[in-house]
Amino acid sequence: MNTRYPLFCFTCALLLALGGCEKVEFQSPPSLPLASCDQAFVGSWLVEDVENGDDDDSPMYLRVTEGCADWWGIELDQANPGNAKVEDLTAKMRLGFAHTEDRRYIAARDEPGEAPVDADAQPEGYVLVEYRVVESGLEMRMLDPRKTANAIIDGDLEGWVEKRDRAADGRIAPLEKRFYVYVFGSADETRDALEQHAANLLGPVWLRLTKVDPATAEQIAVWTAAGPTPAPSN
Repeated sequence: MNTRYPLFCFTCALLLALGGCEKVEFQSPPSLPLASCDQAFVGSWLVEDVENGDDDDSPMYLRVTEGCADWWGIELDQANPGNAKVEDLTAKMRLGFAHTEDRRYIAARDEPGEAPVDADAQPEGYVLVEYRVVESGLEMRMLDPRKTANAIIDGDLEGWVEKRDRAADGRIAPLEKRFYVYVFGSADETRDALEQHAANLLGPVWLRLTKVDPATAEQIAVWTAAGPTPAPSN
């Protein structure tokens, strides 16, 4: 799955997370109320998709303004480096910050109207992205769907698991592929579950954010000043 704008990726875990074919959602974040900002994210960042690797050489950036008021994703056109595609990440998701005793998480939910209509009426939940400050900047990890599903099946967590990758007649149906994991619980129950199991459920580093130099930060500010890039007309 292509994760351009991993943010999501962040627009996808966050929208992999929110609307992708594989995802883990929680009924509640591990702490409430959600914090609106973590100062550690404020600034301009080079985004490295560590887990999937980049399928081209187009640089990707994230800009988070003071107070986490704005989250901008920026991708450059490799054929025309002066051409930047800008996306407002908060237009597609609601972002907040939660924590357990020893870990910090971004908690993301679909904005109303962004989620596709689902005949199965799956409940809306939170995608949790664990992050930590490291010497190079920030590293982010997702809950692994398969490990989390196994924890539900083994009775270590309460929740639902849905795996679908075939049509009703048994034919492999790639467009139907879905691996959906939903973990039940209040905020206190989610916190307790993560404190007990997160070390075994988290996947490898997914994204790495590295602060850009002042000149690049100034250019990113110019790109984002005009707002998001309009969608191409059909």
